[in-house]
Amino acid sequence: MSVDYRIDPERGLVESAVSGEVTDEVMLQRQAVLRAHPLFRPHFRQLLDLSGVTRVQVTADCIRRLALGTPFGAGSRRAIVASRPAAVGMARMFQVLAEERQNDVRVFPDVRSAREWLGIAEDDGDDGDSSDPDPPPAG
Repeated sequence: MSVDYRIDPERGLVESAVSGEVTDEVMLQRQAVLRAHPLFRPHFRQLLDLSGVTRVQVTADCIRRLALGTPFGAGSRRAIVASRPAAVGMARMFQVLAEERQNDVRVFPDVRSAREWLGIAEDDGDDGDSSDPDPPPAG
């Protein structure tokens, strides 16, 4: 599994792209990394792109733990892009559980729709780079 990401404190945004096989261990570990990241703030928005995921090996218990243990605060907007059925199912389950904690989560079939909902332009923020070698979790 590969997780590429960028934290942009000026825009209050975490952008992540996940590809390959997704597993419980990696998802939970990445969430812990995000929570501890010095640039991260709970009110940030998130764009999580799962369109590169080829295989989902994530249990329902893991999705529940990710949703209940989210570092994002109540009211934070989080857009998840998923097109493959298994990734869409995982994202929808996460959406339902995260919304119980007042996270505003939506699942989109494409990045453009997700970016529009988050209020960010396609080329917004390309000037600066706040990425870090330790990628955050997808959830």
